[in-house]
Amino acid sequence: MVPEHLTSPPVRDLHILLLNGQTAALLAVAAFDLGYFPSARTLARTTAVYGESTRFAPLQAYADGTLAYIAYHSGESNEALSKARRALSYGGLGDVAQRRLHAIAARAYAHLGDVASARRTIRLSQDRGQDARDELHDEGG
Repeated sequence: MVPEHLTSPPVRDLHILLLNGQTAALLAVAAFDLGYFPSARTLARTTAVYGESTRFAPLQAYADGTLAYIAYHSGESNEALSKARRALSYGGLGDVAQRRLHAIAARAYAHLGDVASARRTIRLSQDRGQDARDELHDEGG
């Protein structure tokens, strides 16, 4: 059995990994805003790797949400919906994160012609929530 201190990164390293992930997330959004969808997708996937390696659900959800709206704007509504659903499945998300992801999913549903699901998801995106917060969307964002 390997001692835990040899398999888990020290807190300082974890903090650096989270900062790298947040930086990749910001760069992904900037690339998207500039119309560089392939670069945005690569940076969002990089963000997802940092989120997964740090086990930081808000970063994973942000990455999948970014991949969802890149897919939506690339004409891949089914992929957008899949990514948004996956992002919503992570625990520990605040209300802001959940509203963002529901709004992305609602667009995909509407584009796919699923009016009932689009309306239901729009209502979820407008829901007041539980006053839940997360460290990325509310504290860092």
